[in-house]
Amino acid sequence: MSRVGCVAAVLVPVALVCATAHPLGTLTTKGIPGPAATPRSTSSLTPTTVTALPDVTGAPGTFVADVTVTSRATDQGSGALVVLSARTGALLRWLTKPPPLVYDTVDQVTGSGWVYFTQTTSDRCDGSQVFRAPLAGGTAKPVVRGGTDYVVSTDGRFVAYTWARGTCPVPPAASLPEYLTVLDLETGRSHTLTVADQPTSMQPPGIGQLSWSPDDRHLAGGISETAAISTVAILSPFDQSNVFDGEQLPPCTLSSKGCWEGGPSYGTNGSLSYVYMKFAPTPPRALGIARWQDGDVRTVGTFRGSLICSFDPAGSALLSVVYPNYSTSGYFDLVEWVAGRTYTRKVSAPWVRQLPIAGISWG
Repeated sequence: MSRVGCVAAVLVPVALVCATAHPLGTLTTKGIPGPAATPRSTSSLTPTTVTALPDVTGAPGTFVADVTVTSRATDQGSGALVVLSARTGALLRWLTKPPPLVYDTVDQVTGSGWVYFTQTTSDRCDGSQVFRAPLAGGTAKPVVRGGTDYVVSTDGRFVAYTWARGTCPVPPAASLPEYLTVLDLETGRSHTLTVADQPTSMQPPGIGQLSWSPDDRHLAGGISETAAISTVAILSPFDQSNVFDGEQLPPCTLSSKGCWEGGPSYGTNGSLSYVYMKFAPTPPRALGIARWQDGDVRTVGTFRGSLICSFDPAGSALLSVVYPNYSTSGYFDLVEWVAGRTYTRKVSAPWVRQLPIAGISWG
């Protein structure tokens, strides 16, 4: 499934971050996506021997996270990908280990065992590249140059990704026009939707956290006109010209005040799950989990914790990474909802303070 994400940094009661906020801010691409560059090799560690906790959800036992790594030699950071146990919190293996000032962020883990990720650098003019690597470990291969937020449909026929058009250097207080392209890999048919045609600031309208419906007819995403307001929208991607033409789902809309939605993820039964919070007139005491199906939206559960999170493929559980009170330890919350009740199981992961997690995808 695609990653879950949000763009704020508020406390509920811990830091809220889900469509990974890049440490360097908005990174742009150069021109229309073209051929990708040379593959980058990945490395792996010997799998950790762990004792599994009871599997109470039937969800995948592992997930992929992008973590921040700081070089002791240069004191410079990079973004690497690791595979973690959803049941024990153990770090099982490294998928990528890029050099300093290169950042890999996970876009999607597919049911067929592929990890799609976007790689960027500290130079805004270098652009971005999408790679894919085997979940089991191996060599990452290039997919498309200039793309981000790359997601593949369940049957592998359709892909969607965002990209930007423009020239470098980009003025410090401006962003490049951004678009969303969908592609039918069988017929070669493609269609491009406008995201931000003439952005005027460093926080332009945007879309991310993409997820294909099981029947390939719709694409869900978190859309925003400003950094503080976001809603989940369902698009008919081959029939619309602008991402803001999609159906906005309650309880939040782009005209709402003090309301945020994000992290949409289609389940195998066609339902769409996402997270929301209402932070006005008072800060939220809990986050809501909403589910859309056949035009009906209802809240199926609530939880307290972080929005560094991802839904399982069935849409019946949510995995959330928690840093309690910025202490030296951390843990995962495995949140399930059954018959209107929410159940939470904690998985200890004390090492997450040494390798801070920026985003995850639970395939």
